[in-house]
Amino acid sequence: MPVYNPYHFVPVKPERHPGDMEIAVFDSGKHQITHDRYVADTYSGRIVCRLTTKSPIFVGGNREEDGTLEKPACVRHFELKDEEDKPAIPATSLRGLISSIAETAANSALRVLEDQLYSFRKLMDPQDALSAIGMIIIKKENGEEKFYLRPLTLPTITVAPGQPAKLQSPFRPQLYSIPNLKVYIGDKDSIRSEDFYRTYKHDSPVYFGLEMQTRAWNPDGTLDFDHQQHRKDINNHLGFLIGQKQLSTATPRPWDEVPAHEKNTKYTRGILRVLGCWGDREDKIPTTKKHEIFIPYPENEVDTWPLFEITNEAIETFYDLADQRTKEEKELLLPFEPKDTVRNTDPKERRFRLKSGDLVYFRPEGLKIAEISLSSIWRGRVEKTINGVRHRATTHDFFRKVSQNQNETNHELLPFHADRKLITLAEQIFGFVQQDRKRASNEPAPATDEHQSNRALSGRVWFSHARMHSHNGDSAYLAPVTLKILDTPKPPSPSMYFKRRGPAGFIAKRDLKPGGCLPQGRKFYLHHREAIQWNGNNQPPWASSRQWHENTGVSKDNHFKQKVRITPVRANSVFYFHLDFDNLSTVDLGLLLYALQPTPDFLHKIGMGKSIGLGTIQIEPVGVFLVDRAFRYSVDGLFETRYARSWVNDQENWPDDYRSLNAREEFTEIESLRDKFAETIDPDILKALKLLGNQTYANVTTPLESGGTPEEETFRWFVINDRGKDDDKNEVNKQFLKPLDHNSNSIDKLREHPWYPNQ
Repeated sequence: MPVYNPYHFVPVKPERHPGDMEIAVFDSGKHQITHDRYVADTYSGRIVCRLTTKSPIFVGGNREEDGTLEKPACVRHFELKDEEDKPAIPATSLRGLISSIAETAANSALRVLEDQLYSFRKLMDPQDALSAIGMIIIKKENGEEKFYLRPLTLPTITVAPGQPAKLQSPFRPQLYSIPNLKVYIGDKDSIRSEDFYRTYKHDSPVYFGLEMQTRAWNPDGTLDFDHQQHRKDINNHLGFLIGQKQLSTATPRPWDEVPAHEKNTKYTRGILRVLGCWGDREDKIPTTKKHEIFIPYPENEVDTWPLFEITNEAIETFYDLADQRTKEEKELLLPFEPKDTVRNTDPKERRFRLKSGDLVYFRPEGLKIAEISLSSIWRGRVEKTINGVRHRATTHDFFRKVSQNQNETNHELLPFHADRKLITLAEQIFGFVQQDRKRASNEPAPATDEHQSNRALSGRVWFSHARMHSHNGDSAYLAPVTLKILDTPKPPSPSMYFKRRGPAGFIAKRDLKPGGCLPQGRKFYLHHREAIQWNGNNQPPWASSRQWHENTGVSKDNHFKQKVRITPVRANSVFYFHLDFDNLSTVDLGLLLYALQPTPDFLHKIGMGKSIGLGTIQIEPVGVFLVDRAFRYSVDGLFETRYARSWVNDQENWPDDYRSLNAREEFTEIESLRDKFAETIDPDILKALKLLGNQTYANVTTPLESGGTPEEETFRWFVINDRGKDDDKNEVNKQFLKPLDHNSNSIDKLREHPWYPNQ
């Protein structure tokens, strides 16, 4: 069944907004963007807003319990200390919501944008997978560490059945003194035993022996066929050499137990590389894993095998990917390093750092090592090239290329930094702090000026908390509920988060490059019709199908640690809040009013669970009160009403704290200010905001494979989509989120992909 993806994007554009300000003007101080005085002909005052929940919402407060395998985490809704058991919405959440709409509408800089490294899971194909294993050797040269690799085992070789094998590019015989082939040991049960072997340690080496056949290269660099080679034949013309078989069925024998006369004759000495899949790791390592690896490591010979330099780019890439995985998965042994290896020589440091003796998979370029990893199919790094040198490509690199052509650089969409030339409109209202980035070693620094190191601005808008005014039930809260896992594919996920420069189309992970591919824009969540219309008579659409109950609990569930138990606020609950502002221009106030309520039917999203239906709200400015600062501080105005002009709507139903507000004159320009600003919005942005905010959608869920559910391995759809084939090797249509623009009349759906888990 076709579904709507839970989120889509409002585009970012290279064009500046008319309200953006040149930095030279900002530095001159000749403008209204200031806190040291009240500027004539500007607006200061207060806006009172009513917030109505259209679906249940949840804004997290205190975390009362962490999740375990037996029980989900428990989080309490935000409440004010003086109003216990009465939900509220924090000012920070309201400020973040409204400022993000303002940034979007004005095409302003993204004031908060993590400069994130992008990586992707490689596909299981010969172009991506690594199969050769080598050993890291670190030497001190001129006071610095130099990284080398000693190749130990051959890669998988494509070969015709029964024919001699020959290394394929980029591998060459010069890398190997002998054609050393790995041996697969163990089975799916034995490798999961706590008593199974451990990985080789360089500082306390343990060796084993196996009965194996010896081999040598032919003069032409080929390796003759023999029956002890481990080959997998696909057909009469194609097969793969993946290793060798031992001469007996015995398990590896400790080397010190091998009789001296049988060493290096009957037995070949070797070391073990054991990933390990027991304890918590058993749940994380594929159930299809059936073997560990014995690596022939001949006595009195291996030290003569050649060493090859590992490039700096390969080391940088390896550390980038390892650090990213360690940061994302703090509780797991990630990246999946072999069992019992030491992550770091510093016991307080969690990041994996290479050490002499580490066993890694590798790929050469010429006679240097261009790639290393901890597993055969690990991750690839999204990269850019500067003067022929590969570097990591990050979020900022992609936004920097939102320009008229891919050779131009646009700094104005990034959080404020030294290369910026403009203060964008939303930054003028909500503030900014300069954030300078680290530069590549060969990147020129920008020209400096006296203001560069200290540009910052505090916002000119202040939000209150939203306090509950009314609800339509016995309690403001619904019954406690365990949510579905709040998980979506993370960037880069090119088919979702990026678009091609030019005609729309699918983007393969390996094709993702800054300039040729652009970020889709700012992420917005769709409003779920089922959640808004839910009447309590059936299970909520945001609820997990596997609930935890206080009295009985449930059996062990590996997913509970990823879930959270909350008590949502009812739909149709009413809150009120206000925001105060100073020194806003006509354009500033127009943008602020637009961000609060772009159109009468516009719906916002707030809080937790936006992707599963929670968080839909409507905000209505119901009162605008303006202060005449000059009159206020005059003799005549000293004892007058605080507010000079006001616009109010439905004031008799306001909370008491707001009902007493009044002014001397009526303010009638509220709609014209908002509408006048709307006329300045880029047509692509305006249309996308309307499609995402003015409409509700049915069948909103992460795209699924046939027969899948929103709680079971939703990654499968993305695996098939990236691969372009189902498990029967049938071609499938690679789908992507079609970008929104001024010609869009609807949001396209995504179709399910076939999945055959037992084949």
